[in-house]
Amino acid sequence: MASSQQDVPSSQPVTQGTYKEAGVYEDEINLIDYLNVLWKHKFLILLGSVLPTFIVGLILFISTGKYKIAYVYDISRWGLD
Repeated sequence: MASSQQDVPSSQPVTQGTYKEAGVYEDEINLIDYLNVLWKHKFLILLGSVLPTFIVGLILFISTGKYKIAYVYDISRWGLD
């Protein structure tokens, strides 16, 4: 019968925090595992972030329009005439 606390067979010794042998996942998170996954997919991450930025920058550089702005100062409004 399974233990009511851990749901692990009582015939196997269970240490605090590691339950891989008993078929239950570990409680701790290893940051190095996540960093290894990121390092493995570094080119995919690079292409997914730098390539769209480069494409948008190129489009904005090529398609710049010419704009004119004109503003007329009305100094009579402030009583400076």
